[in-house]
Amino acid sequence: MNTLNDFINEQLQNPVFKERYDALEPEISAIQTMIDARKESKVTQTKQEDVTGIS
Repeated sequence: MNTLNDFINEQLQNPVFKERYDALEPEISAIQTMIDARKESKVTQTKQEDVTGIS
């Protein structure tokens, strides 16, 4: 069974896919930073939704 990472690694062989994937890095990095901060603060997704009003 292939994992998502296996699929992405296969797709990265395509230059167009790789260019577009790499262009998303700043956005992905920002999202991961927010996820890490939420987890470190022990805030659940539900609590975060309640505080921010964003589901």
